[in-house]
Amino acid sequence: SKFTVGLIEAILASEHQLLAVVTTTEKAKGRGRQLMASPVKLLAEKQGLKCLQPDSLSDPNFIESLKGLSADMFLVCDFGKILPKRILQLPKIYAINLHTSILPKYRGAAPINWAIINGEKETGLSVFRINEYMDQGEIIVQRKVDIKASDTSADLKARLSHLAVGVVLEALDLIAKGKAILKKQNEQKMSLAPKLKKQDGLVNWCLSALEIHNRIRGLQPWPGAFSYLNGKLVKFFQSEVVVSAKGETRNRPGEIVAIGQKEGILIETGKDRVLISDLQLEGKRRMSSWEFISGHNIKIGEKLANR
Repeated sequence: SKFTVGLIEAILASEHQLLAVVTTTEKAKGRGRQLMASPVKLLAEKQGLKCLQPDSLSDPNFIESLKGLSADMFLVCDFGKILPKRILQLPKIYAINLHTSILPKYRGAAPINWAIINGEKETGLSVFRINEYMDQGEIIVQRKVDIKASDTSADLKARLSHLAVGVVLEALDLIAKGKAILKKQNEQKMSLAPKLKKQDGLVNWCLSALEIHNRIRGLQPWPGAFSYLNGKLVKFFQSEVVVSAKGETRNRPGEIVAIGQKEGILIETGKDRVLISDLQLEGKRRMSSWEFISGHNIKIGEKLANR
């Protein structure tokens, strides 16, 4: 990922020596199903770095290759797999991981997404010593970041990636100088950020407008927040909460209550209303609500559904 590429470039420019990189094997992409090298492998080739691409972390040849590096430390970022004890015992000091939350909150594969979905006001970065359990090791360095009300997961990831370099280099420097203080995580404050599934994107219109708005922000770029209009899938990209006035007539959750070319499509929810201003109908390109309304015959009273 770009996240990892930025870290590699920063470490190469620092006083620390990068011995090798480990990345995933090539995956078939596009219509021609061509094998595409990861950005990490492309950078490794450009910089003349040794690049290891194991099919399995238990592969004896891979473990021997790691052992042969005689590395002081392993740094893991955006790898998505738990390292077995056999690998964790190889570095002379220990292995560390960069995680995109303030641990112990949001352990797991999708911390940026779930922080936004859950309406958090802040998140951050954690560098910790890896143990055999998911994101449970002792903290070395943490940095907090505010989540803006307009942030999508892509916006927040970009901001965190800019901070990641400084946080990781600070941790590496502390460890190299023997000044790192390992702080145990408070298990009572633990929460999880499981891997996203396509079904997570299906909007439940009985939720509040704020909860739906947060899901639209947090589920980009995949799986995206979506619903069905007249049997066709519609994805939502931009929204805002419209607070219902006291005594205002309530409609069915998911019902279109107003259509304005400049404003957007106003939809009833379990509490308040959500205004959609950027969306995409299956088989079509992403467009503004103005373009969507101009090109599609949608009516007030129509209801968005689960299918």
